[in-house]
Amino acid sequence: MLKFIRYFLFVGVCFILFIFVLIYTNFNVHRNSDYTVFVQNEYVIKDIVTLIDQSIETVKVKLWAPKKSIIFICRTNWCYRIFSPSYGYASFEKAITIEGHIVAVNRNGANRKILTHELTHVATANMKCNGKDQMPEWLSEGIAVFVSDDERYSRANFLASAEKNNMEIDYVMKNNDKWNLITRVDPVLSYGAALYYVNDMVHKAGEDSIGKVIVDYCNGGK
Repeated sequence: MLKFIRYFLFVGVCFILFIFVLIYTNFNVHRNSDYTVFVQNEYVIKDIVTLIDQSIETVKVKLWAPKKSIIFICRTNWCYRIFSPSYGYASFEKAITIEGHIVAVNRNGANRKILTHELTHVATANMKCNGKDQMPEWLSEGIAVFVSDDERYSRANFLASAEKNNMEIDYVMKNNDKWNLITRVDPVLSYGAALYYVNDMVHKAGEDSIGKVIVDYCNGGK
């Protein structure tokens, strides 16, 4: 048994060293007070840093500052699949946020809108909402789409998709547990609905700051 434990620890240490070497030989690294970014060598790190800085500034202006994050900008599929093993089955996937502070972006997501979307998730991660440990998926994604101003999920596109799929406007909000299933049918149905709800909340509140609207909602407001 002791030999097995020692072998298991040895394999674990070797694996960690392998990942460490892999990262530092295939990535350029940039650190500052807001984030650490690992950029695959095929990218120009200066351009990526500019995109991230712009995205963080957008989140700060529209919401609040995201906490310090670790960002991986992947050019190759093997890099991104470290963070999202199922990548390739969901063609719309461009990035993922893990544990509230680790952001991985694939080659289709290295742009300002996607980075802003994911960094908004970092900003709202672990935010308690209406007595629960985290906000519902539709609210988290709706805020991220709102802040990133992603036109793919516009009101017009959402309503057209809802009509096409014979879905009621409030279906996503009432069936938050079916988020992934709805997204597989059409991302515009889920993300578009989420943006629709958040826009409606902001409009009804008559507030300029989405941050205040979200805080009020999660503290028991409507």
